[in-house]
Amino acid sequence: MSMCRRVCALIAVAAVVPVVIAAQKPMQRIIFISAVDQAGGPALDLKAEDFEITEGGVKKPVARAALAGSPMRVALLVDTSQATEKTIIDSLRKSLPAFVDALPAEDELALVTIGNRSRTRGKPMTDRTKVRTDVTKISSDGGAVVLLDGLRDAYNQFMKPPEVKWPVFVVVTTDSAEGSTGVRGDDYGKLINEILMRGSSVHFVAIQSGAPGSVTEYAKNITENTGGLYETVAPTALDAAMAKVSARLADDHTRMSRTYQIEFMGDPKPQEIQVRLLKPDVGITKVAATR
Repeated sequence: MSMCRRVCALIAVAAVVPVVIAAQKPMQRIIFISAVDQAGGPALDLKAEDFEITEGGVKKPVARAALAGSPMRVALLVDTSQATEKTIIDSLRKSLPAFVDALPAEDELALVTIGNRSRTRGKPMTDRTKVRTDVTKISSDGGAVVLLDGLRDAYNQFMKPPEVKWPVFVVVTTDSAEGSTGVRGDDYGKLINEILMRGSSVHFVAIQSGAPGSVTEYAKNITENTGGLYETVAPTALDAAMAKVSARLADDHTRMSRTYQIEFMGDPKPQEIQVRLLKPDVGITKVAATR
């Protein structure tokens, strides 16, 4: 299966800027816009009526425009495949509680294990005590890592509902072979396209297991498409890698508090999207398909 980008489209302000977007049918689109006032500071008082969106030359009603500082919904996917046996599973038990505690209190966190098969261990919640306990009790389930099945299940269960405004995936996996059975062929491109269209970001920590496989290729492709963080580490360096992910999420919170999330219904075919601000003395500095 080709690992090249499977999704593409165009967003433009004054000029056309390529980004990664596609649509198979009319669906909610999410784009992110940074704007500045005449003094060069962030413009923080804009409303939906201040934005004009056109796609393929046709104006699209803006359903919602608001600063994107809402809480995250984080799906933590943890590899419990055969490759995690012995030292790696111990490193996961020791390192993951600190990551759980470092998340802002208002963010929801779900736990999914992706060894042998995708299993939901905990639905999205703000109760850190339960999730912390759950990650300290994970054990190897054997078999292969099912990264794509886990992403699909977590997306469908937790991230797809329209009320979820800030979906984030954090995947901690070995760099072994990918063994999913439910996501094949074109299913991969469709899945990543849907994840992207919901404004999701996907961050990976890939633990060196001694037998590098296709998971690494998928992880790099997915982070490239979604603008996520990709780290590859030895099992003994997992603490530092998880701290880096925590810092990235904290930085995203700060940045998104000054970024507008614009929602509208997109065209069934990829078209050039143009964004214009109708409010005088305010300019757009950045437009992106994802965070």
